[in-house]
Amino acid sequence: MLRLFDVFITAFAVLCLSACQNIHQSPVIIDINTLLLEEPFSGYKEVVIETPSQIFALNAAAETFVTKQLMPIDDQSERMQALVQYIFDRTDFNLLYKTHANTVASETFENRAANCLSLTIMTYALASSAELSVNFQEVVIPEYWTRQDGYSVLNGHINLKFYQKNKLGKFTVASPSIEVDFDPLSPKEHFPARKIDKARVIAMFYNNKAAEALVDKNYVRAFAYLNASLRTDDRFVSSLNNLGILYRIIGNFVQAETTYKTAIRINRDYLQLQENLAYLYASQGRFAEHRKLLEKVEEKRKLNPYYHFNLGQQANDKRKFQQAIKHFREAVALDDDKHEFYFGLATAYAEMGDFTNTRRFLQKAERTVKFDDWKSRYQGKLALLD
Repeated sequence: MLRLFDVFITAFAVLCLSACQNIHQSPVIIDINTLLLEEPFSGYKEVVIETPSQIFALNAAAETFVTKQLMPIDDQSERMQALVQYIFDRTDFNLLYKTHANTVASETFENRAANCLSLTIMTYALASSAELSVNFQEVVIPEYWTRQDGYSVLNGHINLKFYQKNKLGKFTVASPSIEVDFDPLSPKEHFPARKIDKARVIAMFYNNKAAEALVDKNYVRAFAYLNASLRTDDRFVSSLNNLGILYRIIGNFVQAETTYKTAIRINRDYLQLQENLAYLYASQGRFAEHRKLLEKVEEKRKLNPYYHFNLGQQANDKRKFQQAIKHFREAVALDDDKHEFYFGLATAYAEMGDFTNTRRFLQKAERTVKFDDWKSRYQGKLALLD
């Protein structure tokens, strides 16, 4: 699965990074030109935006890898397996997962490090060059947040599915397929997924770049990327959400509300939009509307362990450690197979000076995590307690 992030731009609004949950969309007709206001962002056209071809282009080293390592393998299924094994085998590729590394395919291959979206884009490009049939898939997951530079970041998921054609060049039900998933958090879990087109993935890439710019308070650059994203896919609600946040930041509350409501019409199940709209109401003194909408959102989130985890992270940031522990324990009670929940507990107990429980939950985190990078981090933290 692909991990992407959305960010708290203020103490309220949550920014959305790409690959978010947009499965249940209604056929709403929108005019994107009425939502994209250019006047407040003079100079945005001067921002250099990666073209779709640049996003998926491979460098000479990557093309050489395809030519020498993959194309000599005649069997498509074996060629698929070889590509997947190469990417996941640290001995050969030495691949590192980095949440904030939003890079094009050639940079990802050269750097050997990226987030899930960039890794998925690179793998798609390699597969296409190797004449393999592959599709992007958007995966329906519960809302999941991480933290970045003091912001809450909402994550989405995509992955890849390889297909083998029969001798007539057609897909058959019985044809073998391989699903490639870069989610470092829950590779054993299976969620519904649907095929998405390349345009949606390009929109996701631009949206992630926009989110980075928002965190950096570079609002002209953020608008440039959001404009590119929505010109590519005007129904991508993560970009609409982030556009609403951008308008809120610059004080255009009317346009922010219009943008949020347009996105909600497209996807009523995307709760972050409704929460951001609720906080927009609060910022305008519309507290009755704020409370009504926020209560509706929170009622729907009670059974989502990541919601409680995010509340725990926020409590930790505020140094309210007992409250953080309560939220982290609620997350564990709903799902006891997530290493970050245990690490949250370990962090809170460490801040309180309770190193017995710190060690206990670090050990649980180390046993639970699936990726070697994270396992090594936990082992290092445990070593410091000796």
